[in-house]
Amino acid sequence: MRPGNQNSSQVRGPGRRRVDMTIAKAFTLRGNTQLQVRFESFNVFNWRQFNNPNTTVTSPTFGLITSVAATRTGQIGLRLTF
Repeated sequence: MRPGNQNSSQVRGPGRRRVDMTIAKAFTLRGNTQLQVRFESFNVFNWRQFNNPNTTVTSPTFGLITSVAATRTGQIGLRLTF
């Protein structure tokens, strides 16, 4: 293979790791009616998730990782079952 002829899909980026967590509590209201409260957190330990390296051969940052993905996020949810 000649230099500059490589397909960018053949370049691998760094691995990813993350831990997600959910805490939920269900309350019985009346009869069969139930209310569930949930808190969900993604990337609990806030580990950096590096993006793929730059694959543009003519760029001065070729081969460098210059950005990271989104950090820790969370959401709250309610679910009413009847």
